[in-house]
Amino acid sequence: MINLKTCRKKIGMKQREIAELLGISTRAYQTYELGEREPSLAMAIKIADFLCVSIDFLVGRSDDPEYKKYVIQEQKRLFGENKSEEYYDKYYEEHIKEIIEKNFLQYKSLLKVFSNLGEK
Repeated sequence: MINLKTCRKKIGMKQREIAELLGISTRAYQTYELGEREPSLAMAIKIADFLCVSIDFLVGRSDDPEYKKYVIQEQKRLFGENKSEEYYDKYYEEHIKEIIEKNFLQYKSLLKVFSNLGEK
């Protein structure tokens, strides 16, 4: 995944933090970032969703990291192109907020689990 490290650095997270949120070992994540192993399709989708980029961008098939185009394109494909651009912009904003909130809640619950482990 050619652009994985770039995306991680852009959001300012450590490999360990992303691996925890994805539910994989740090070493597994490192092998993806170094190109030593390829993730399963399900994991690639999970990584792309978490980083808010397309899989094409992660693997170097696109120079465009914008997830927005992908989300709007999928909405148009599923529901037709008869909606206004404002509708698609609003949908995208709501979609991103939902992803960020979900990831934040997962991160908070993981932090709680790990802090509880340290107390035992």
